[in-house]
Amino acid sequence: MLGRVDPQGSLLEPGLLFGDLVTRGSFHDKLAACGHELISDDDFVGLYALNRGRPSIPPSLMMRGLLLAAESSRTRTVLPWSQ
Repeated sequence: MLGRVDPQGSLLEPGLLFGDLVTRGSFHDKLAACGHELISDDDFVGLYALNRGRPSIPPSLMMRGLLLAAESSRTRTVLPWSQ
């Protein structure tokens, strides 16, 4: 069954907790700002059973995570806390 991102959000969202740590205008900032418009759960409806199983992790959230991982491995940025 297709899980969906809750449009209401939460007080514990990473953007609210750690938004000031993200560089303005960076790939991460742009993905956080408009990622929900580029990738939606409806794009993946055909890949899931309608009424079987428990709800999945929202596929749009998984795709945004994959994009972040691909960008991170592409840039090979050394983070201050990883040294």
